[in-house]
Amino acid sequence: GFQIVDVSAPRAHAEASFYHPPALSTGLAVSGDFAYIASWDDGLHIVDISTPDESRLVGLSGPALRRHVAVDGIYAYITGYGGLHILDTSDPTTPVEVGSIGDMGECHKVATDGDYAYIAQYDYVYGGLHILDISDPSVPIEVGLFDGSSALGLAIVDHYAYITDGDNMRILDIEDPTSPQEIGFIITPGAAQDVTVAGNYAYIADGYSGLRIIDISNPEEPFEVGSLAPTPFAYDVAVAGAFAYIASSHDGLRVINISSPTTPFEVGFFDTPDYAIRVVA
Repeated sequence: GFQIVDVSAPRAHAEASFYHPPALSTGLAVSGDFAYIASWDDGLHIVDISTPDESRLVGLSGPALRRHVAVDGIYAYITGYGGLHILDTSDPTTPVEVGSIGDMGECHKVATDGDYAYIAQYDYVYGGLHILDISDPSVPIEVGLFDGSSALGLAIVDHYAYITDGDNMRILDIEDPTSPQEIGFIITPGAAQDVTVAGNYAYIADGYSGLRIIDISNPEEPFEVGSLAPTPFAYDVAVAGAFAYIASSHDGLRVINISSPTTPFEVGFFDTPDYAIRVVA
């Protein structure tokens, strides 16, 4: 399901509210007063979180094999098996699909930046980073592809894309969306699942190797500066201020102080009732 956790006191977390979709929740985005939950074969659930301790379902679109979701303005971008679906959520109670593109295999993380959507794809045939022109949401068009490796995690910052593929983090120059170029990479000791970027650092959820902190001040030569493995398996990571939040499988939510990137340390955790695989902070 979906949980809202009060982390205002990092060492004393408390559940604010809980919403339980009928299917596995695999993707999560938050925009304004709403949370958008990709709920596997039960579609997109839109939950009103304007009152955190009283979250409630207000809109639903599906079913389809939804896996991840990103929200930009009035549009929700949803990936799954087959491709990308774009929904108009200007009325959260009645989301309407306005465009899609298929035949893309197993799509994972999706992110948007301006007129483009970026899709991380973990697939032996279609794998890599797909770049789509979404200036007309009703007709998304693929304009660029990096097929150097399959991809699970994705972060877009400035004109760089950071992708994780289970073994590495790769840094791509996407200034020309039609011709993404790899400029740097770093091998991680675990199974690199996801990545988020804040300032000069990339934070990798690295499976059984926990959190890896990478200096990306020079994107052509990224290097690890700190790490912490407090969890059974790090699936997802979010960063807010001086803290990193890790969705850590059956070990719940872990909260890591990253004020000094070279010496991260755990300051708290919240034991979720089931597997924690996505986090937004």
